[in-house]
Amino acid sequence: ESSREMAETRTLVKVCGLNSAEAACHAAASGADMLGFIFVKKSARYITPEAAVEIVGAVDKWIQENKKETPSLPQQGAERGEAKDAASWYTSQAKGVVAAIEKCKGNAAPLKVGVFMNHSAEFMNEMAKKVNLDIIQLHGSEPDDMALKLCKPSIRVVHVDKDSITDE
Repeated sequence: ESSREMAETRTLVKVCGLNSAEAACHAAASGADMLGFIFVKKSARYITPEAAVEIVGAVDKWIQENKKETPSLPQQGAERGEAKDAASWYTSQAKGVVAAIEKCKGNAAPLKVGVFMNHSAEFMNEMAKKVNLDIIQLHGSEPDDMALKLCKPSIRVVHVDKDSITDE
């Protein structure tokens, strides 16, 4: 996909590393498209599943009180279809998330994202259900087919090092 086509896609804002209900609700009220909760124990922003349940509960209450519409995300677990490689798969996932948010016409509830690094699909699926996550973010060296094993749509972090940046 060309950079021109990607530029036409709406940029989403994810506030990540949230570890309190107050911070999460403030991010939601400020217009964040996604709220990130880190389930990577070695991270300074790690949050326990129990704390995440409490915070997401507060966010869900905020969503209800403010009459926000939860975006209807694409179903997960389908075959890759026309996607020829992992990059195409994740691009289609991202476009589906953007489209779901845009359908809410400015009244979308923030999506709750769990950030995981090299966890098993079983663990990520368990946390997604327990915490009421909308999206699973892969942040490690998970295999390309990991997304097909997850119960929620997924996004992947892309690491860029200084040697890969050009002036073009």
